[in-house]
Amino acid sequence: VEELGAGGGRLDRIYVATETSDSGSLEEAWRRKPNPGMVVEALRDFGVGGENAMIVGDSLTDLKAAAGAGVKCRILVLTGHGREAFGPQFDPGTAKFPFAVTAENRNSFFGASFRMECFENIVPFVVFENFEKVVDTLKDIYRLA
Repeated sequence: VEELGAGGGRLDRIYVATETSDSGSLEEAWRRKPNPGMVVEALRDFGVGGENAMIVGDSLTDLKAAAGAGVKCRILVLTGHGREAFGPQFDPGTAKFPFAVTAENRNSFFGASFRMECFENIVPFVVFENFEKVVDTLKDIYRLA
C-alpha cells in the first residue's frame, strides 16, 4: 500500500470473502471466486459498469469472476499464481509481452489436459509479466505522469 501511495495511487476499498467454500451462507458463497459476487459488489459500490471496468488478477479464477460480472477488460499477471495458469510448454522467457490469449490461440498456452471449458468465458484476456508493467502501460496510454 505504501508503494502504491508513493507512486500517486490509492486504495479505496478491499473486498474479502471471509468464509470457506464449504461453510457460510449462500450470499458469502456468491462472493467467493470464481463466482462474481465481490466484483459485482465493487462495480455497484463505485457506480461502474463492466464495460468501463478493468480487472487485473493473478489467477484464472480472478478472470472468471470478472467475466461473470460483465467486466470486458481482463488482465492476467504472471506474478503470484499467474504462472501456474499455463502449461509446461509455455516459456515466459520467450514470450513477447503483453500478449492476448484468445479462443483461436489459447491451445498454444494451455496444456492438452487443461479443462478450458471451465474457463470458456474468460477469453479474450491480456497477459503481462507483472502489475508494474500493467501500470506503466496504462500511464503510457493515458499519458499520466
